Amino acid sequence: MPVAIERYQNETLRLFAVLESRLSEAEYLGGDHYSIADISTWTWAKKPEYASLSNDAFPNLQRWIEQISQRPAVQRGLEKLL
Repeated sequence: MPVAIERYQNETLRLFAVLESRLSEAEYLGGDHYSIADISTWTWAKKPEYASLSNDAFPNLQRWIEQISQRPAVQRGLEKLL
């Protein structure tokens, strides 16, 4: 099982690096506008601790996560889950 966990963590870090690179060039994944790409990716990228990871090395990813977290519709949606 540790091999599977390590593989998942490594893939997550690889994807964080891809996101970091893209978000260093644009405000959102698709460019200047919030889109379904941001919605679907944010749902898993916002909780790196789920994979026992940190996103501290990815400042653009952190900015993007926080920016989306502050959207009123996102906040309302999260309230529904609680």
